[in-house]
Amino acid sequence: MGAKWWLLGGLGVGLVMGYLALLRMGPSFDASARILITKKIPKQAGRDEDRNVSAIGDRAEHIHLIMSPKVIGPAVQKHHLDKLKTLKGEEEPDREIIDALRVRRVGGQERSTLNVFELTFNWGNEHDAREILEAVIDSYNDYLVTSRKRHGEHSVDSIRLAADNLWAEVKAKEKEYLAFRQTAPLIWKTAAGANGQAGDTTNVYQERVREYEAERRKNREQITEVKSKISALEDAIQKGEPREKLEILARKMMQLEGGVAAAGLGGDTGQISTLQSTLIPLMLEEAKLVRAGFGQRYYGLMTVRQNIKQVKEFYRRQGVVLPEETIAKGPDGVVEVIAPTDAISVLQLSLRYHLQQLQNRDIELTTVFEDANKDAKKFDHFLTTDQQYNDDIRRMRTLHMEEVNRLDRARMVVDDEGYSMEQIAPVFTEKSKKRMIQCLGMGGALGFAVAFGLSYLLVMSDHRLKSADDMRTQLGLSVLGQVPSFTPASMQSAARARPDLEPTLFYITRPGSHEAEAYRSVRTALFFRCQKAGHKVIQITSPEPQDGKTTVAANLALAMAHAGKKVLLIDADMRCPNVHKIFHLRHEVGLSDVAMGEILFENAVQTCEIAGLHILSAGMTPTNPAELLGNIAFERLVNQLRSEYDYIIIDTPPLMAVSDPSVVASRVDVLLLVVRMGKNKITTIRNGCETLSALGVNIIGTVVNDVPNTESKQYGGAYHETPTMFGQLAPTPTTQVSAPITVSAVTTPAPVASWMGTRK
Repeated sequence: MGAKWWLLGGLGVGLVMGYLALLRMGPSFDASARILITKKIPKQAGRDEDRNVSAIGDRAEHIHLIMSPKVIGPAVQKHHLDKLKTLKGEEEPDREIIDALRVRRVGGQERSTLNVFELTFNWGNEHDAREILEAVIDSYNDYLVTSRKRHGEHSVDSIRLAADNLWAEVKAKEKEYLAFRQTAPLIWKTAAGANGQAGDTTNVYQERVREYEAERRKNREQITEVKSKISALEDAIQKGEPREKLEILARKMMQLEGGVAAAGLGGDTGQISTLQSTLIPLMLEEAKLVRAGFGQRYYGLMTVRQNIKQVKEFYRRQGVVLPEETIAKGPDGVVEVIAPTDAISVLQLSLRYHLQQLQNRDIELTTVFEDANKDAKKFDHFLTTDQQYNDDIRRMRTLHMEEVNRLDRARMVVDDEGYSMEQIAPVFTEKSKKRMIQCLGMGGALGFAVAFGLSYLLVMSDHRLKSADDMRTQLGLSVLGQVPSFTPASMQSAARARPDLEPTLFYITRPGSHEAEAYRSVRTALFFRCQKAGHKVIQITSPEPQDGKTTVAANLALAMAHAGKKVLLIDADMRCPNVHKIFHLRHEVGLSDVAMGEILFENAVQTCEIAGLHILSAGMTPTNPAELLGNIAFERLVNQLRSEYDYIIIDTPPLMAVSDPSVVASRVDVLLLVVRMGKNKITTIRNGCETLSALGVNIIGTVVNDVPNTESKQYGGAYHETPTMFGQLAPTPTTQVSAPITVSAVTTPAPVASWMGTRK
């Protein structure tokens, strides 16, 4: 806000420059027209997918197309726009037209079939603007007609291509399915691709499993039957049944077996069965005749034995080992055939051979059954694959049929789709305000930005003290008070109130002002800090000259004395003394004379109208002020006066000007630093503080001078009169405080002058 006049000036200069640019460029014209764009819905379209609803009323589509080279380029060529006066010689006339053209929708909704668009063309020539806009509208109408036909043909071609691709996929899938059927262990009752039912597919492995299971079940039944025969025969033998009963039992067993005895150890099973069915009955007949008592010469017995011999000889020549014989080796290694003694033994042996054969067959059948069962489990995989092939083929055929139907419908509605355009308002031209707004706006913004940038650079490059917070944040010093700026009005008012005093003594000239109140605040803060720590001697200095340290020292001394304290103000700035000027006192005799021992203190000190305030001016300027202030006599003077006064305020030169403040700082209790806002640089203040810190000086705080007085405007005259510490109201600026200052010598007790001696 401090640079507001610079900002306003930059804005004004920018507006003037923008206006001059507008005069140089000349006026511009807006040509506008409105068009109606309709989405054509095919009459034969009965379903949503045929209507293509998603493309209805897409305003962005039309706006981008109108402002594209596909429309502007043909408009330039067809209507020879490049021959116009304003476009003649342009390398890219279509680009110039696009930049000046604006399109917006003014009617319709997002998904409506009717949309109204307004076209606006801003140009420097009224006639050319009209011609160019009419050419653009005509070109977009041609584009819609052409794209409608092209889009219909493209749709038919794309649908036809999709149908052909689907049909090729169907054929490829059927060929792949035929190859699968040739290698899969399945038997189909329907042709490839036909709609089959559940159970139309037969598993070859499953049929084999059923056959092996039936044969294994039958074989195990035979094993059970043979075991029962062997068990019955052995039980009968163990019980010692008569031979006749055993023979009867053997015949019944043969009858139960269907006339087929058990097989032997070798040879063909059919031959063994035939041999046993023939041989065993003959042997039983032979045993019966022998028990009946017939001799060996009995013709019937001889005949039976001859038949037995012939049967055995016949089958022996065939290589069949007879059931009643066993093969063994004799002592000489010759193979001998040992025959059982009777028919019961032969039958028993045959049954055992038969059981062994059936058990071996059961093992073989179990093995082949398990192998067939494993193969049968693969049936689910082949059946699933077969079902997947059938589903894919049916689905692809369905999709192909849908594409064929879409192709038929597309051929019927190819001429009834797309967009159509109609111009509903003629081209209208008027003078445009756009160029004026642009020129003035850009000029004003540019001027304001330049002024703002320069102001910002000036502020950022200014390292001067800008606020009291800078003392706290950047230097770490506490602020005891802020003295507002002395305005010309306040100075004039103070001069009129007390012409006999300096106007800067606001504590006397204007005791109810904000300036006087600021000094009271500093006084209160000093009282609080000094009384708590027992400090009496206060040095006041500043970083640079003209910071207002002497004014602060004078007003602060007045405020302390007005509070009932006995205060001594010493002007130790011997190089540029100002205290005597402010109070209108004599300066010929002062601190320099007392420090050199040329005059007694009580003869040099002066008083003013405020009771309790004594002033010791600087006196005549010596040749060596720093050495004089560093003399032991000055230190003794300060120490002696501690017991005489409540507070001693010493005004010293600026820190960065001379070394006098550093010399005095070692003889005081605390130091009060006075800075001026907007004048002192932060680096200067920091350097001064570093110098004092190196000397071990106790900086009690700072007083900020020349603070903008904004509170006076806020509060007005509500607090014009401020109560004093004694409960009485301070005089108003129009009231005379007292008579003009009278200077007189101060009478001090004898002990004060005894240490000083006589004047040399």
